Amino acid sequence: MTTAISLDYYTRLEQGRVRNPSDSVLDAVARALQLDQEEALHLHRLARTRVDGRAGRTPSAPQRARPMLARLLAELPDSRPW
Repeated sequence: MTTAISLDYYTRLEQGRVRNPSDSVLDAVARALQLDQEEALHLHRLARTRVDGRAGRTPSAPQRARPMLARLLAELPDSRPW
């Protein structure tokens, strides 16, 4: 069975915004990129590595911008996500 993923999902995956990509999704990406077996294994390992470099999932705690950066972003037109 072939797994199809949307461009939006792939973009979020590439940006590291997908927490738990399934093995079938990672296999589909590996096929689309024509990765060999070793490269595909590396892709799977990357998807299972936390920010601190240890094996596991990425911590889900949100990060906050420094107050000065938040103020700067708030002053820019069309940059307010809230």
